[in-house]
Amino acid sequence: MWSKGQKIPKIPSAILHLEERVSSKKKASFEDYTPFVVSFGPYYHGKHELDQAESIKHQIFDIFVSESQEPKDFFLEMFEVVGEEVRSLYLWEYTAGYSDKELAEMMLLDACFIIAVYSNVASNLSQYVIKLLGNVMFTLAQRDVLLLENQIPFELVKKLLISGRSMAYANYWILFFICKAINVNFDMITGDIHDDADQPPFLLEALRRAVISAHWSKVFLITINKHHAELSYPNRMEDDDTCSPIIDHKIELGNQVKKYSYSFHSVIDLKAKGISFRPSHSDLLGDIKFTSFCFHGRLELPTFVASIKSRVWLKNAIAYELCPDSNTQLQLTSYIKFMKSIISDSKDVQELRDQRILINQLNNDDEVVELFKEINICSLDDDLFDFKVKEQIQKHYNSKAKTWMAELIGTHFHSPWNALALFAAILLLLLTVCQTYFTVYPRG
Repeated sequence: MWSKGQKIPKIPSAILHLEERVSSKKKASFEDYTPFVVSFGPYYHGKHELDQAESIKHQIFDIFVSESQEPKDFFLEMFEVVGEEVRSLYLWEYTAGYSDKELAEMMLLDACFIIAVYSNVASNLSQYVIKLLGNVMFTLAQRDVLLLENQIPFELVKKLLISGRSMAYANYWILFFICKAINVNFDMITGDIHDDADQPPFLLEALRRAVISAHWSKVFLITINKHHAELSYPNRMEDDDTCSPIIDHKIELGNQVKKYSYSFHSVIDLKAKGISFRPSHSDLLGDIKFTSFCFHGRLELPTFVASIKSRVWLKNAIAYELCPDSNTQLQLTSYIKFMKSIISDSKDVQELRDQRILINQLNNDDEVVELFKEINICSLDDDLFDFKVKEQIQKHYNSKAKTWMAELIGTHFHSPWNALALFAAILLLLLTVCQTYFTVYPRG
């Protein structure tokens, strides 16, 4: 069902210590890892501040059972079988106080609640949660599903969806969850999650894989951003495993010394050197490409939706990437590191927003700048992951031959009036030359 020895981790203490040192809003920073409304799994189970949601879990389970074709005991027995395996997924001190039966029941109730808060809002399950908790707590419960320390096994959620509904509904629900979590629209592509041997250990990892892995999202789901769905490109991305040129693990650095210290600091800085921006061919966050032409360059970046949920799921997913036993390749961390390097103020955000690369659902562009600043990547300074793209950009940036035209246009053509004035001056100069010529060499 899951990899031997793999556990659902706690937030690494190094991340918390670093955030405590650098954050001006320490309490708010730590809250990005802590549930507001509901606990899932044993790490926060029994906390008094989460009692209201805990008290309705049995009622949600009853509604789920009433809409299925199986009796309640069927689901209880199905989860009790894996009670011992579930225990091995969490730190011992958090499960020691529960019997296998109690732990299995906890997983069952939690899985039902997760299904309820990420079902279509018109469904009976969602409507019942909203009725008992209200819209605000319902939205916060959706946010709590995205926390690293609030995860339960993905396999159990999937099994409950298939057994209580159908395989088709399981595919639909997981697609709906991912698209809802990252605020995109979706189209469905038929896939069989049951036969995928490389299932994620929990839902947060499913979300992380969906935004960085072409293979997993191709087999499992396709997300299509409604804000640029009308864009079409003749050459789509190849179906490789990561679909992320920025994360090229085949680069053999050896003893190679980097040629450049990166002197570009922002989107506006790059634009001044003749580098334009456009959305990538895919929405995968590793899909960052740079192409240098004779007198200009083009940087392709994936579309990113900046919302209230973005900071929470990104920080928790990155915390998982930085865990010692996560077996990930820092793809999401690398994307955030790159975006931090080119976004310094609201003008950078505005430029990317104008190009439909950033979709801002926050109050203003300054909040997007803060969003990227607040995501902790633990001072990661290894350029292995974005080495290739940064070197290409810097090489173009340093080339006088490739940037002089952009600087000329930026100086003389940055507004229509400047362009008209330049053309008028050139025309006046030509007329003066003609007049001088005919004065010296009169006709006849």
